[in-house]
Amino acid sequence: MIDRLPHRASRVVLRTLRTDDLDAFLAFRSRADVARYQGWTPMSREDALAFLRMEGTDAPLVPGAWRQIGIAGVTDDVLVGDLGVHPSDDGTTVEIGISMHPDHQGLGLGSEATRALVELLFAHTPARRVVALTDARNEGAIRSLRKVGMRRISSRSAEFKGERCVEYEFAIDRDAGR
Repeated sequence: MIDRLPHRASRVVLRTLRTDDLDAFLAFRSRADVARYQGWTPMSREDALAFLRMEGTDAPLVPGAWRQIGIAGVTDDVLVGDLGVHPSDDGTTVEIGISMHPDHQGLGLGSEATRALVELLFAHTPARRVVALTDARNEGAIRSLRKVGMRRISSRSAEFKGERCVEYEFAIDRDAGR
């Protein structure tokens, strides 16, 4: 699927991350308010540069490993967020996650990027289901996942970053809507 990048949607393009994304990447990945519901923590400039070097390859998705894909504006190619992609060991389920700069949240760009990613996964991988986990308090993420056509399939009590919460699991199946 990585070989299908860049992939242009209406207002965003999905592409590999690049080292010249460093400042834009840090502009959202260094923010505690963005990291609150994410599995990652803010990183130093040096760590971010190393991360971008590692993720900025054309290597294929690897079952059981996370891979980040950049979300950039279609007109200016400036990074506004990223998508995490984690295929299961057998490749039939893919977990996804999204991080967006707050200036670009609430505009439908994350939903557009997520929809494009789901379409790519179903068209170019063996994935039968795409899932996403989110904190029940993350109302923006919940709205976005529903907008993409994902449905909530479970909820459970969890502890995340030392805090008790309720975690929702959303899913969409390859044959949804057929």
